[in-house]
Amino acid sequence: PAGGRNGTSDDGEIGNGDAFSAVDPDGTFEGTSLSFDEVGAIRLSASVADGDYLGTGDITGTESAIVGRFAPSRFEVSGNSPRFQTACGIGAFTWLGQPFGFVSGEEPRLEVRAVNVSGETTRNYAGDWWRLTNDSLSGWEYSVGGATLDGSGLPGASSNPLIESNGDGTGTLIFSVGTGLAIARSAPVAPFDAEVQLSIDVLDEDSTAYAGNPWVFGGTSAGTGIGFDVSKRFQFGRLRFENAHGSELVDLPMALRVQHFDGEVFVDDESDSCSVIPAAALVLTPSPANLSSTPSIANSPLFAGESGLVLSAPELDGTLDIVVDLGPSGADLPWLRFDWPEDGNLDGILDDDPRARATFGIWEGRDHLIFTREVY
Repeated sequence: PAGGRNGTSDDGEIGNGDAFSAVDPDGTFEGTSLSFDEVGAIRLSASVADGDYLGTGDITGTESAIVGRFAPSRFEVSGNSPRFQTACGIGAFTWLGQPFGFVSGEEPRLEVRAVNVSGETTRNYAGDWWRLTNDSLSGWEYSVGGATLDGSGLPGASSNPLIESNGDGTGTLIFSVGTGLAIARSAPVAPFDAEVQLSIDVLDEDSTAYAGNPWVFGGTSAGTGIGFDVSKRFQFGRLRFENAHGSELVDLPMALRVQHFDGEVFVDDESDSCSVIPAAALVLTPSPANLSSTPSIANSPLFAGESGLVLSAPELDGTLDIVVDLGPSGADLPWLRFDWPEDGNLDGILDDDPRARATFGIWEGRDHLIFTREVY
């Protein structure tokens, strides 16, 4: 080849599995078992090299047209042991619907080596001869046992995985999850361990392939999935908000906390000390309009699932309707939405923000209690 290595021995030798045979016309010989054990395109030149052909010395023929391209026989592939990052490490769980990704530096990596029939690295498989591209890779997908993955946050296949050639017949494929994978939430389910698998067919534009395709990271059966740094536990959750009432003269605490579904009912979750609900995510509608109360959240992030929400005393009778915005403009925790009845639309779609009403000016069902002090 013009540049590169001229065969694995770098001497231009062409392998020949059999002797040349005489064919017509006379003086013509043919070889049909020739081989070249590197990548590239070559020209051939035949010669008679006994040093004394008809007393004229070595005879060298004219150079042939370009022969090739020669491709690798196959790819040899090895992979690492990637790990996902548990979204709430301190609680050892991830919410269904919550994006999760790989531990930094522990993303899936494939080391790819182009080899010839004998298993020797074809070092010319580089530069313009490198033909392993995102377009040539095939069939790559993430899957999870017993559930459905949401891959909307994944980068496009045109850039994922990142393919790096080392310039010596080897290269690396590095996978990314972009803004994250998520396990879809469609109905309450009991907590479970997620077994996630990533598979891909490694082949190039000339159909050179890994003989064991597809390469598989992890698995979908129990105990076989890609590992997590803390826990594989996933649970279905919601943010619950309860009405409250009290005096207009004192601060009013309100119960705003997360719950998870245990397989039968929703129960208060004490493992979430990760989720953050800023006071700015609370949308307030007072009645009367001049009723003024300021919300404060003591636990940011939550402590054992509880927000510690308190409303300041408005010193005015009335109500305060509050909606917790769990969308991108608010707390950005859409995986804690639920199909709450307060919006009058029980449609089974988990898209409702929790809401509650604070009522000021009553205690334990009485409108007002009036205390008088008499002086004798």
